[in-house]
Amino acid sequence: MSTHYTKSEYANMKLIPGLLCLGGAIGSYMVYDSYTGFWAFMIGILFIPISLILTYYALVNLKKYIEIISVQPEIWEDYIKKERILFSKATYVHPRTGDVQTVRRGFSIPVFLFGFFIPLVKGQFSLALKFFLVIIVLDTLGSVIPVVGNIIAHVLSSYGIARRYNKYYEDYLIEEGYIIQEAHSGFTTISKAKEMTQNVLGQGDIGSMYNEVKKNI
Repeated sequence: MSTHYTKSEYANMKLIPGLLCLGGAIGSYMVYDSYTGFWAFMIGILFIPISLILTYYALVNLKKYIEIISVQPEIWEDYIKKERILFSKATYVHPRTGDVQTVRRGFSIPVFLFGFFIPLVKGQFSLALKFFLVIIVLDTLGSVIPVVGNIIAHVLSSYGIARRYNKYYEDYLIEEGYIIQEAHSGFTTISKAKEMTQNVLGQGDIGSMYNEVKKNI
């Protein structure tokens, strides 16, 4: 099993947000364009900045998408390694239940879009509460800036949380007893996983335990 994203997986990670941002930019401008006079000015204060921000992110993502699909298959592994942790995966297996979880490292689009609901659904209740409080506090602080303050604060807080969430989830799996099966080496979380499992089991025990689990899956 490859520990890196496939070309299509990585390309879709850029294409989908790019198209969503482009659609949002067009929609925001159409809302502004539907008003005239005083209301056009008032609505423009809110929707023109939103449209410009979404256009920027659409162009960034679509440009990256074009770059990805242009990469030749024979150099894909070298290309994805250069992208480092943001574009790799790790696979964990629970030694008793045989449950296998794949963690996609880096930015989490679901968390960016749906916030604390993602860790809530996955059973990370304390983390979901922390995310909720962070977003509420920053949204409140953002309200100091009229009209657009809340939106800017919400986007920035969601972006920051989404960048870190997959690492938090990987740590959560380790704490729940999952053992790392396969991952791109050299990153902090992997080192932590290896250290924790090797403190409990010998290297040979880990391998034999995983082989036994695979037989029963």
